[in-house]
Amino acid sequence: MKTQQIILFSIFLLLGCSTTRDNFFSRNYHQITAKYNGYFNAQQSMRLGIEKIESSYQENYQRVIPINPLYNIYEDDEPKSAYPNMDRVIEKVVKVIRRHSMDINNNEKNKWIDDNYFLMAQARFYKQDYLAAINTFNYIIRKYPKSDLVNKSWIWSTRAHIKLNNNKTAEENLNYLLQETDLKTQEKKAVYEILTEYYIKKNKHDLATKYLNKSLIGKEHRTTRSRKHFILGQLYQKEEKGDSAIIQYNKAISMNPDYEMTFRAHLNKAQSVSFSSMSSMSLLKDYQ
Repeated sequence: MKTQQIILFSIFLLLGCSTTRDNFFSRNYHQITAKYNGYFNAQQSMRLGIEKIESSYQENYQRVIPINPLYNIYEDDEPKSAYPNMDRVIEKVVKVIRRHSMDINNNEKNKWIDDNYFLMAQARFYKQDYLAAINTFNYIIRKYPKSDLVNKSWIWSTRAHIKLNNNKTAEENLNYLLQETDLKTQEKKAVYEILTEYYIKKNKHDLATKYLNKSLIGKEHRTTRSRKHFILGQLYQKEEKGDSAIIQYNKAISMNPDYEMTFRAHLNKAQSVSFSSMSSMSLLKDYQ
């Protein structure tokens, strides 16, 4: 009995280890191994790298703050302390792709391979290797047209094009995404956020305000929503629309952001009174 079990187990392993056989054993073996071994470990390295980027970020309230510091289009340099983590991400996903891709007749049978490519592209983005990131995102779009990562790849490649000042391509991508009908709510939100920061960078504050307001759809973390209201306040303040600026700063304050943002919101409110319909006395009532 033991001999038969060993033989059956050996057959399962032989079938499972093949990347050229499209059968139940092969697909499940390579999918499970790709997800719970290499991909999971790569995600952990990515998480640690992102934590380093977030911990090293310093807010600059002298300019319009970014919606998400992780995709900060104002900064040319990401903290290099995260590079080793991103290198590990790339190393791990490359191993997964080499060992577990089941590209049979130009059709990938392992549903986790596109996820590994996407993680690779993100790691390249965070390493500022924007051209390589774009190439990888474009590969996902071409190779896996039915993947749920296609729209995300368009979005991330557009961020990379903006980093490289490829404005024409970025605008073409954004126009395509605006016309795309199957975008999920979170994907629409991401497109509006990119458009917001793109127009902030070009000092077109009216268009930035338009798209930032559009991004206030669906659910999002309280921290992100308070940042958006604060940014709207900054944009209205730059346009000398004091009443609108004060409304947005009040919304940001009501969401209990950190001390620094709360302080800056109160300070900016006071500065916005001079070109609003409010009087200094009415503002003082807020603090009584």
